[in-house]
Amino acid sequence: MRKRVLYFALTMMLTGCVARSHEPDPLQVQLASYGTLPDTYKTDVKNTFYYHLKDPYSAHYRFFKPFKGYTWVMNVPEDKEELMFGWVIPGVINAKNSFGAYVGARRFVVIYSNGQYHNLYYTKGTKKIGRAP
Repeated sequence: MRKRVLYFALTMMLTGCVARSHEPDPLQVQLASYGTLPDTYKTDVKNTFYYHLKDPYSAHYRFFKPFKGYTWVMNVPEDKEELMFGWVIPGVINAKNSFGAYVGARRFVVIYSNGQYHNLYYTKGTKKIGRAP
């Protein structure tokens, strides 16, 4: 009898560890509003990094082709995950540190959604970035 109770208890504990799928419904991805990417997105992304860098004037940026995509982010006031759709802007940045030396290329991903830029490396709870068809 003890073995059965122990087995049942372990099964119940492990059931809570099952991760849910972070893939949104394909119809939801198709019907989502991604908006239009502004022509000034490169300048806007540089401005979002301005206050996070020790020497923002030394920064060298390399942008890759933006694409329509989505990601799961944590909504802080409600403390629950929500799906964010928008334009995903990947790139690489290299800037000087406090010692005056370049730190090397660092990847970044910014998503443009609802008229705002969100740096996904600073956003709490970012799970997976998906590409819209």
